[in-house]
Amino acid sequence: MHSLLLGAIGFFSLYLHDVSQIWKKNRLTRFFSIIGYTAVTAAVIFLVTSTPAAGLGNLEFYIGIGLSLISLSLLIYSLFIELSCMSEFRPPENRKVVNTGTYGLVRHPAFLWFTSLILSLNLIFMSVTFFALSMSLVCMDFILVFIEDRFIFPSLFPDYDQYKKEVPFLWPKLIGWGRSDRGRL
Repeated sequence: MHSLLLGAIGFFSLYLHDVSQIWKKNRLTRFFSIIGYTAVTAAVIFLVTSTPAAGLGNLEFYIGIGLSLISLSLLIYSLFIELSCMSEFRPPENRKVVNTGTYGLVRHPAFLWFTSLILSLNLIFMSVTFFALSMSLVCMDFILVFIEDRFIFPSLFPDYDQYKKEVPFLWPKLIGWGRSDRGRL
């Protein structure tokens, strides 16, 4: 249950991080960002360390380890490396969406990688309790990205409505499908 509380604090802090950007409160933005990412990370770590791994020799265990490392790497890349590199050269008053790299694949790639990380961890722990708690974290993340997509980001980025027309919400299109609106939320 501690992981749920930490997750709720984390995702709510990330929401406050977004709101403080709209209000142009840079110190609050940094503060809530640090609290949010730290709490979500702590929630996952607490969940992982409080659950015994199932079947250390099973194939699912090793697949789960490999997929979690890939998912974690992609999550860190999308959130901290890719966004930092792209937004570093843009002044805050001329904010534009990042529509290349993983942000050209889907509008919220961090949600995709976080979800794949959680599903991968479920292969390692294979517990009903772990599944329920970890999927609760995914639901909290979904609520955050839904609010960001509908309310926050259109206020922060003048070109967000056009970006929404070009890039899918959460699920990437298959190569060759073009940029139609089929299957979007």
